[in-house]
Amino acid sequence: MPKPASINDSSVIPQIVKEAIKKEKGHFVSDAELSAYIRVTPKAVLMDLCMDLFKEELSVADIFHVIKNTYHIDLNEKTLLPKQKARVLQAYSLKESDAAVASLPAIAMDLQVKQHEGSLTSADVRTMVNQLFGINLAGISELDAARISLYSKGQWLSQSETNLFIVYTGTGDIDARIVPTDYFTEKTGLKIVPDDLQQSLATLGFYYDETIQSVYYTNPSGEAVPNDFKVKTMKMIEKYIKHNYSHL
Repeated sequence: MPKPASINDSSVIPQIVKEAIKKEKGHFVSDAELSAYIRVTPKAVLMDLCMDLFKEELSVADIFHVIKNTYHIDLNEKTLLPKQKARVLQAYSLKESDAAVASLPAIAMDLQVKQHEGSLTSADVRTMVNQLFGINLAGISELDAARISLYSKGQWLSQSETNLFIVYTGTGDIDARIVPTDYFTEKTGLKIVPDDLQQSLATLGFYYDETIQSVYYTNPSGEAVPNDFKVKTMKMIEKYIKHNYSHL
């Protein structure tokens, strides 16, 4: 799996993130201070700060720009959930063959924003992204503190050099596998998920697959696993880390 550029590297900190942090601090901030601030700040908070830069109504382009530069997720390249795609195609009388379909993510977000009542907050936008794309930005932000890396929908959604476990989800979120990070192996000498965590995950249907040397789960229905299953899995790993490896 490719390793993304780290937002903690001052040379790749997006300009909008720099401006948002400097506004929050109220004074000049060095690149070293920027990197240190980003390292301990959840992505959702960075998103909030960036959105606060826009005094007037946010455009969809602004929203996508903020998300790309705080989460490293380009929504223009993402696929809408089937029900949402059908809803947008019907709302604008579009066909799959129409050229406008290439801009469907932006069209869908625009429709969602127009239907929203009241002022639009960062939390509202994160909810919309989850509803449209099945990408839980709030959950991804929480993973930063949980020390769990996540590779899903063809890209890294959360990753840090000192995280302890990696969750990979397959195509369509039908299956998932869990492995320890190189950092965890270096610190503990363990190359596979510890037995006691395997036993806990087994209650959710995971099992150890010797072939891929991972704790593995696949949905028997062949459909995407529900969101509550994802939350339970992440919370179980997070709880295990807190109880056993918070010192690493």
